[in-house]
Amino acid sequence: SGLAEELFGNNNPLGEKIKLSYQGRDYLFTVIGVMEEKGAGLAGNLNDQAYIPITTLMKKLSNSRFVSYYIAQANSGDEASAAVGEIEYFLTKYLEDEEQEKFNLLSQDQILDTISSVTAALSLMLGGIAAISLLVGGIGIMNIMLVSVTERTREIGIRKALGAKNKNIMSQFLIEALSLSGMGGLIGIAFGWLGAYAIAQAGKWPLVVSPISVLLVFGFALIIGLFFGLYPAMKAAKMDPVDALR
Repeated sequence: SGLAEELFGNNNPLGEKIKLSYQGRDYLFTVIGVMEEKGAGLAGNLNDQAYIPITTLMKKLSNSRFVSYYIAQANSGDEASAAVGEIEYFLTKYLEDEEQEKFNLLSQDQILDTISSVTAALSLMLGGIAAISLLVGGIGIMNIMLVSVTERTREIGIRKALGAKNKNIMSQFLIEALSLSGMGGLIGIAFGWLGAYAIAQAGKWPLVVSPISVLLVFGFALIIGLFFGLYPAMKAAKMDPVDALR
C-alpha cells in the first residue's frame, strides 16, 4: 500500500518494527503483511491506513471490552444483500433478547442512498445560492451599463450624427456587457478551481475537473451578460442624436 511505500520505500517491510504513539505511550508493532491497493473511500485514502489486531486494540490501547462497529466485506457486489441477511441472522441467533435491539446494520446501498439524499439537498441549496448570485451579478452588470450609457450620452450622439446605426450602438454596448460577464466568469472559474484543488489536497482526493462543466459555466456567464446588457444597449441605440448632443 501507499503507507508501506512511504515508510519503507522499495524495501520489503515484512518483519520490520513500527513504533506508534497513543496517549503519550509508545507501542511497537511488527509488520506481518501489506494490503493491496484499494484507492480512496469515504474514510479517506485507504492506502494510507494500517491495521492491528482487535484484541490488541481493546487490551492495550482503548482499555475497552466493547466494539463500536464492525465492517464486513462481501465477496462481490451481488452477494452484499445476502451477506447483510446472514450477519443479521447470526447476531439475532447468538445475542440475548435484550441485546438484539442494541445493534444496527447499515449496508453500502443504504449509505449510498443517504449520501444521494444529502447530495440532492446540497445541490438544491447551492443551486439556489448560485441563482441568487447570478441575479445579483446580472443586476450589477445592468447598472454598470446604464451608468455607462448615461456618462457617454454625448459620445452616442456624435456617433449617430456621423452615421452610426442603431444596431452599431447596440452591438457596442452588448459587447461591453459580454466582456464584463466573461471576465467575471473566468475569475469565478479560477477561484472555483483553486477551492476544489485546496479541498482535494486536504482530503488527498484526486482532482477531477470536467472541461464540459467549465465551458457550460463560462457560456452561462455570457448568457447572463447578454440578457442583462440588452436593456442598456437598447436604451443607448434608441437615443435621439439631437437630444444626446444638447
